[in-house]
Amino acid sequence: MATPTLTLSNAATGSGGPVAYQLTLPPWAGPHPPANVAFPNQAGQFNAACTACPSLFSVDLCATNFATMYMCAGNVYTITLCGSAAVVNTTMTITRYTGTTSYAYDDDGCGPVNGLSTITFVPAITQTYRIRIFEDPCIANPAMCGTLEISCSPVPPPPANDNPCAAIALPVSTVCTYTVESNSFATATSIPPPSCGAYPGYDVWFSAVVPASGNLSIQTDLVSATDMALAVYSGTFLCDAFNVTGGVRTLGSTTIVGSNTAGMVIGMRVTGTSIPAGAVITSIVNATTFTISLPASGNSATAIQVNVWTEIACNADAVPGVPEPFQTFSGLPWPSTVYIRMFPQANVAAGGTFQICAYEPVPPPNDNPCGAIVVPVLPTCTPSTYSTESATPLAASMTANPLPACGTLGGGDVWFQVTMPATGSMTISTVSGTLNNMAMAAYTLTAGALCGPGTLTQVAGACNDNASVTNLMPSLTIAGAAGNVYYVRVWNLTAAFGTFGICAIPNTPPPNDNPCGAIALTVRYGCLFDNYTTSFATQTTPAEECPGHRGPVPRTRSHLALRRTHRTMCGSPLWCHPMVTCSWIRMMV
Repeated sequence: MATPTLTLSNAATGSGGPVAYQLTLPPWAGPHPPANVAFPNQAGQFNAACTACPSLFSVDLCATNFATMYMCAGNVYTITLCGSAAVVNTTMTITRYTGTTSYAYDDDGCGPVNGLSTITFVPAITQTYRIRIFEDPCIANPAMCGTLEISCSPVPPPPANDNPCAAIALPVSTVCTYTVESNSFATATSIPPPSCGAYPGYDVWFSAVVPASGNLSIQTDLVSATDMALAVYSGTFLCDAFNVTGGVRTLGSTTIVGSNTAGMVIGMRVTGTSIPAGAVITSIVNATTFTISLPASGNSATAIQVNVWTEIACNADAVPGVPEPFQTFSGLPWPSTVYIRMFPQANVAAGGTFQICAYEPVPPPNDNPCGAIVVPVLPTCTPSTYSTESATPLAASMTANPLPACGTLGGGDVWFQVTMPATGSMTISTVSGTLNNMAMAAYTLTAGALCGPGTLTQVAGACNDNASVTNLMPSLTIAGAAGNVYYVRVWNLTAAFGTFGICAIPNTPPPNDNPCGAIALTVRYGCLFDNYTTSFATQTTPAEECPGHRGPVPRTRSHLALRRTHRTMCGSPLWCHPMVTCSWIRMMV
């Protein structure tokens, strides 16, 4: 093919050659490039010239072409077809110059579906790379052409909070006040990897001072980042390293003999003369000897500095499927400082901008039974909205027996108080807010005081984690003596917090709940059914039965009892014809 024309961003300052930077665009048939293509040297782009970036390249090429370019570690290359006049469906791959070892891939990165491709590439290795254009998917199409542009810029310096001792201090109040941050171009910190997430490096650091309550929450919200995690550290010597006097190290050895190893733990960072950067403690041999991860670069007996890094928590996802990490604490020492390490999961592409805050969580007023909110029993369900945000587990001074069997206590719980109405039966229901999968249990106070110490005993069977197969919000129906007080515990099935609604209604027995309200059945020719219900019917006591009844009616699972009487019922005489038997029917389930 003819030599392609290159368009530079700036006018040439002279004539002649060779051109400092070249693109080689040989065509080939089929979806796989040949492995034996020769690449000309690209003058000026080897080693010493890697501190400079070439000018903007612009070249027309088709889906039978590939481009090669010598790229330098430490530069950011933007390779794009987005400026093409033609709207075509392409993919773009960056590989090693031999066509093997793929480093980056894009499909539709310019925005439209089935559109053009773009890649922002930060090479880890200084070498020649191949940029391959296909029609999607992997089709060599000489008729599909566009304009390829390549621009370059040096990698910016890491963010100011790239290391823990330059951590950004987050203000701590009783509300979450987000600050927008980024981990772009961050580097890895030379301490052991966090215990959660797939740590690729690229971490940034924040700090927060624990309030007097000892309670602290760290909340995040992803902006351009797609999947991040956080780890939290505490300790006495995080940024103010303490000295280990008399630490003798020998060239090539990982063993150091010091005056005292008290307080050291594996993973502490070690610095000092002849100690390689990134060295950490790998073992504590005895009271005066320890080993490090990298051999000493020389002989020395000067003081060594050791930093203590103790991970106290790590969270990759607030809840499964929610990539924003969240962590809450109680009982932290005041006024200690904790350090927060934010990092992308698995690879740098998951990072970017995010929001973060630290705040003192204030539990809701009904966090414990002592502050239970009264739910009125109304004729219709009129739910009021409440929140589980910052709720904590049941106070240690209270005992709830047994542990709820209907749903795992995923986070903090909140409490409500409901009084049994005169009907002797009620239904307590919850409705979705930002939470839609919760659980609920009802208790009575059986010992001690409601504000502790005391014991709450669950009402038999009064635990529910979904009203139906399609409604994952709980509902309870309870029967008991009018005036009984019940304490209702509501919690989410995961650690996520949010809002929900709750209401209580009386369950009214049917009109024929007792003999005095017996419904008269019309005698018809043939069996013609009428519909009735036993929902919320109560137990009939002996005093309510017909005085003419001469003994108990045995109960079965479904039983019809036919009662005959010539006396009175409900205090009124039953006038029956001498030749007719007056009967009433009792239906039990």
